[in-house]
Amino acid sequence: MIFKNYYWLHPNPFYKGFVNDVKKEGLKQRRVVGLIGDNKEPTRKVRNSKVSWLKSPLLYNNINPLVHEANRAAGWHCQWDWNETAQFTEYNKGQYYDWHRDARKDPYPQNHDTNYKGKIRKMSTIILLSEPGKDFEGGELEMDFDSCCGEGIKKIKELKKGSMLTFPSFVRHRVKTVTKGTRYSLVLWHLGFPWC
Repeated sequence: MIFKNYYWLHPNPFYKGFVNDVKKEGLKQRRVVGLIGDNKEPTRKVRNSKVSWLKSPLLYNNINPLVHEANRAAGWHCQWDWNETAQFTEYNKGQYYDWHRDARKDPYPQNHDTNYKGKIRKMSTIILLSEPGKDFEGGELEMDFDSCCGEGIKKIKELKKGSMLTFPSFVRHRVKTVTKGTRYSLVLWHLGFPWC
């Protein structure tokens, strides 16, 4: 697909304290090794991080209006009507998530939860919960626009603590290795029926 915009950034859209509240809630949860897709075993060649899951309505009440705004402002106009459970992600020194797409090959099966079945990941959202250069070094988010739109690889330098980035889930991206400190983020995937 060809779009005018392949990501949309909200620089600091949340009420004061939101990011710290989310981080505090994420740190209360038991974190496990992050997996890829439906894999049951870790795939360290591609991903090395810890995750937990957050389901608070407060998250979606604050995030969903911004996703709708990004969807409209970026010109994607994706049909979507549900979120997967939000993923709190922790990257310590030496951890990373190499090149990947959030999109899945097939829609969720008919025997899945009613709000998921028959749907695909249309858009992804990343909210950075740590300050680059202060809380961590390395861990840069890069997007591969060459694989979808011939514009090469771009380091997303605008991503700061509290900023929110939304993009189509088919765009390849990675989190480079954290070289110092800890990088925390919240990731959401927004579901809708297949494109065609």
